[in-house]
Amino acid sequence: MTRKHFQAIADYLLETRPANCEPARIQWEADCRAMACMCAAQNPRFNRDRFLDACGMFEPVLGD
Repeated sequence: MTRKHFQAIADYLLETRPANCEPARIQWEADCRAMACMCAAQNPRFNRDRFLDACGMFEPVLGD
């Protein structure tokens, strides 16, 4: 997989990020981490922190 593929996955995960539902957010974060693990297994140069940041995991959720 290439950077283009990783970016497309991160863009989708960012679009599906839940705003104010704690159980949904916990599941979404687990999904993001699982995708990061899968991507890392596909490409040794994959940057997990960069991917999770692109997914929106390091940004505050509006409404909190």
